[in-house]
Amino acid sequence: MTDENENLPIAHDEPVAEHHSMTAVERLRFFEDENLGEDAVRINGRIEKGSGSWFQTKLTDAQRAHHAALEHLIDTEQAVADAKAKLAQAEDDHAKAEVAANQHG
Repeated sequence: MTDENENLPIAHDEPVAEHHSMTAVERLRFFEDENLGEDAVRINGRIEKGSGSWFQTKLTDAQRAHHAALEHLIDTEQAVADAKAKLAQAEDDHAKAEVAANQHG
């Protein structure tokens, strides 16, 4: 099975491995700054994508697809963090329940 994003272009000459040390949010901002400039219009911190925007006029289809993949990565990274926090809370609740059950039996 191949990764559907493995052939997407990277907008700079730095090694791909360096991106893996960045958070998804940092990677998206780096991509946007490299391809649209640091002065690109943002609404609530997100790049403006409407008709006539730099997102529509300056990025190729492949770059827009890469941008979408990075946004999806942000969403999934947050979902993993949320799930880990929920698991940690469940494990803590379970441990407390185990202690309580052992005290009464």
